[in-house]
Amino acid sequence: MTGFGKDKMHTILQSKRDQTMEMSKSIPPPTVGGKDIRTQKQKLADQHNIRFDVAQKQLFDSALQAHENEMKEIQRITQEQRMGSIHKLIENQTFMKDWMKEGKDNWRINQ
Repeated sequence: MTGFGKDKMHTILQSKRDQTMEMSKSIPPPTVGGKDIRTQKQKLADQHNIRFDVAQKQLFDSALQAHENEMKEIQRITQEQRMGSIHKLIENQTFMKDWMKEGKDNWRINQ
């Protein structure tokens, strides 16, 4: 399905596991007086669940980054539309000034 061989997939999955375990080391366990108070079962459960916590954090970070990128794109589009409107307004003002000047010149000639 992915086009990768069995060895390549094993390597990729192992690197992701290693990366997850590295990230999990930054989460301190609950301690009392500097001693870890978890039982062996709790440690194993935490070891298993930490992957999901890390994945959740990565998904949240990527969603936050996507949202920031979307907001920047919206600001860019809004700014482009604003500049287009300003340009159109300046063109209209210039046209009106020229038209009024031409009208006054024609009025003077007719007088």
